[in-house]
Amino acid sequence: MIEHHRGAIEMSNVLLKQPGVPSDTANAVRKLRNEQAKEMKVLERAREGMES
Repeated sequence: MIEHHRGAIEMSNVLLKQPGVPSDTANAVRKLRNEQAKEMKVLERAREGMES
């Protein structure tokens, strides 16, 4: 799942670098990217807890 979130973040970054992305789309993508990053951190912490 962590790789899934990394992929979503990377795809968001690629989209945001494209010229002509409407501001409402860019804002929605940034919001989704931030949510993906938060979820990825939760999963990473859970994995660390399982390893210790």
